[in-house]
Amino acid sequence: MSLKSNTLPEYRGQGYLSRQREFFRDPLHFSLEKGQQLGDFFYSRMLLKNIFFIYRPEVIQHILQTNQKNYRKSPAYDQLKLALGNGLVTSEGDYWRKQRRLAQPAFHKQKLEALFETMVGVSVQYMEDLQQRCQQTQQMNIALEMMKVTADIALKTLFNSDNDSDQQHLYHTMASTQEYIMYCVHAPYMIPWTFINGRRQPHGAPCH
Repeated sequence: MSLKSNTLPEYRGQGYLSRQREFFRDPLHFSLEKGQQLGDFFYSRMLLKNIFFIYRPEVIQHILQTNQKNYRKSPAYDQLKLALGNGLVTSEGDYWRKQRRLAQPAFHKQKLEALFETMVGVSVQYMEDLQQRCQQTQQMNIALEMMKVTADIALKTLFNSDNDSDQQHLYHTMASTQEYIMYCVHAPYMIPWTFINGRRQPHGAPCH
């Protein structure tokens, strides 16, 4: 399968800087809107490279499964390493395969079933609590809500803890870390400045 850019629709917008502002201001809206205009496979020139937007299932399968060895992870994963380290999510190649073999026992069916039961329990409890709160308020930050339930699942499955102080600490850490990483992904040219203005600490942890 060929991914030659000269055979695909290209989005140019009002110019190089204009389309970058348009994309980084709201990536999801940009992707959906341009996908409706240009189809399920197009590209645009951004950050001095061609960025491909793919919605066609067979192409996604080709990239992620059938021919995955020919594709590398996005540079955005370098920023994810600030929070996740060089683990299964962020590593590649031989190092990834070595880690995957070491982690294989954790993917045993019985252990996954136990994790699944815990995740379901936390999720059910969260939905019951959410229904009660929905009766008291008309608005809520869904991104923050999803962050909280994710943190609750992580605490319960990884640390077997549901301590309130641990929850609040993890909520704050996850939110600030995600905000910082997304800032670096959306504005990579600003990364050097974060070392100067104190937003990034020497060991890579975001400042609060």
